[in-house]
Amino acid sequence: MKKLFFFPLAALIITSCSSFSVKNEIDKTDKLNPVKKTGVFFRIPQRTFVSEKDYRQTLGYWVEGYQQLKKITLLTGVSSKMGIYSSDQNRFYQLNESRDFLKFKSLGVIKSYLQAHKTEIDGIMASNNLDALVLYEVDGFFQTELQHVEFNTVIIIVDKSMNVLFMDRQENIYGHVDEINPEKIKKHLLDKVSQRFIETMIDIDFIKEK
Repeated sequence: MKKLFFFPLAALIITSCSSFSVKNEIDKTDKLNPVKKTGVFFRIPQRTFVSEKDYRQTLGYWVEGYQQLKKITLLTGVSSKMGIYSSDQNRFYQLNESRDFLKFKSLGVIKSYLQAHKTEIDGIMASNNLDALVLYEVDGFFQTELQHVEFNTVIIIVDKSMNVLFMDRQENIYGHVDEINPEKIKKHLLDKVSQRFIETMIDIDFIKEK
């Protein structure tokens, strides 16, 4: 299913169309029904304009504003090997030259990643008493000179046996932002990345409005 979300902005004025599209690639949400507690961590580029801490703190504010149908814990202390990718070749979001999404290559990268980090993942899930793990890969970018914001993301949910039960991907369609203050542009990016996550959590019945 392909979804388009449109968000009005109060603090910033977007002079071009502001939207992003999300497409589900794997949806075994019926197997998520027994899940009571899940952990979330970010996976970001080695070179990034926004820190993991900024993404995590902003998402934490958003999550706390909703009723949690599944307990969501934002994880800290994840190793850099798990939380950072070094190049486009080993990120979850795989595209060809025409920018078409390569689902099966992405799955190959994800399975290799899960196997390589199995010991740490098992430890995280055991120490936090988790039933599932949400991996949120984000590549966010903004440029004050060009007043430009963009991001693309992948959400992966795995169970204790490292089975991929859910995967969706988001492609950015943002453009010009009528703002030159870098902190305001950064805040805009952080909120959009969080809103994108919240929409998926609502769709799969992990949270709902209070």
